[in-house]
Amino acid sequence: MTRLKRKWVAVGVPLAALCVVGWLHAGEVVDRIAAVVNERVILLSEVDEKVFILQAQGELQGKDSTQVAGIRRDILDRLVEEELVVQRAKSRGLTVEPSEVTEAVDKAVEKVRSSFPDEAAFQAALAAEGISLLQLRERYQNDVEQERLAQRVVAQEIRSKVEVTTEEVQKYYKEHHDEIPPSPPEVRLAHIVVEPQNPKEMAAAEAAITRARERLEAGEEFAAVVADYNGGDLGNFCAGDLDPQIEDVLAWLQPGELSKPTRSGQGWHIFEVLDRDDKGCVTVRHLFVPVVTSEEDVRLAAARAEEARTHVLAGEQFATVAADMSDDDATREQGGDLGWAPVPSLLPEVSAQLDSLGVGDVSRVVRSERGFHVFQLLERREGGEMSFEEIRDRLRQFMEQQKLEEAYTTWLNAVKDSAYVEIIAWSR
Repeated sequence: MTRLKRKWVAVGVPLAALCVVGWLHAGEVVDRIAAVVNERVILLSEVDEKVFILQAQGELQGKDSTQVAGIRRDILDRLVEEELVVQRAKSRGLTVEPSEVTEAVDKAVEKVRSSFPDEAAFQAALAAEGISLLQLRERYQNDVEQERLAQRVVAQEIRSKVEVTTEEVQKYYKEHHDEIPPSPPEVRLAHIVVEPQNPKEMAAAEAAITRARERLEAGEEFAAVVADYNGGDLGNFCAGDLDPQIEDVLAWLQPGELSKPTRSGQGWHIFEVLDRDDKGCVTVRHLFVPVVTSEEDVRLAAARAEEARTHVLAGEQFATVAADMSDDDATREQGGDLGWAPVPSLLPEVSAQLDSLGVGDVSRVVRSERGFHVFQLLERREGGEMSFEEIRDRLRQFMEQQKLEEAYTTWLNAVKDSAYVEIIAWSR
């Protein structure tokens, strides 16, 4: 027999005229009961703390009071579901290592802090919300523990039972063949890149970034080190979004791991991957020491790129010239080989030249934010209908995700049916 009670009344949340932080209530945390899940009480202040975090991350900009009221109801729904899952996990004896929680909390708080222009603005936002940094950390600690416990119970009770066979993938491919988008045309390119450089400035920047990394390794907060240099959150990126040199660095980083000092055309960086999803996309922040280049540095780089192109046109092997003259540490030893890339992902200046290039041909010098490039077209692959072999793995992942979501919904409904859940009305 289902004991799930859901009692909603008009919310009436007057969030339109608020403090400078946005959709926050004015200082007072009202600890009213928002819901009861078995023996656990969920407070209204827990919902509002979630609203604060969304605002701090810029996800509530442009929302009116009606939309925010709906978001608050959605948040409470999620809190109820999370509590049900956590109670299930604990009943199975599942636990989370404290060190794992602490590390995740540090990153989460730092992410919120970095969304404000400075520490004073961050502290003012906390004060306006009526919570302390300690309370924010405690809330994040609960969130992380719940998330990790949920992952463990889902893996134990659901994910291990979800399987997609090759026969099912083949059947899906045949039945949905017409819905599968064609693959874009692809090219395999090699490049020589010459970056405008001032050797003295570059050496000073390298020394500075090395000192910065030493401070981070010694345990100093990322925000404190960034304050003395440059940097912050870069956002979320997927394959093809960033310079291949940087993507190669990020590909080997686990969440929380710092990169070695990495050079770009603008200076020196230290990257940290904050999160990595199942699709290979990453959320990244960096610490950056810029290198100022003069017009003369730019002129010399352009001339050197033209010189490299002249060597190739005169008959020297492209790979040999790349090894001698390219500033790209990631590809220089491979003859400048960049691998395969979809044509739509290329710089417009590069893709504009491809129609006139045959395999083995060399482009004109192309300027980018990084510097000056000379490209060679190594191979070309026309786009079109994707074969089963080309898309099999992606289809399997898609179908596994679908099955997992369906299994999770069925499992969660069963958990709800055995629980006492009461959604209690609130008003402002």
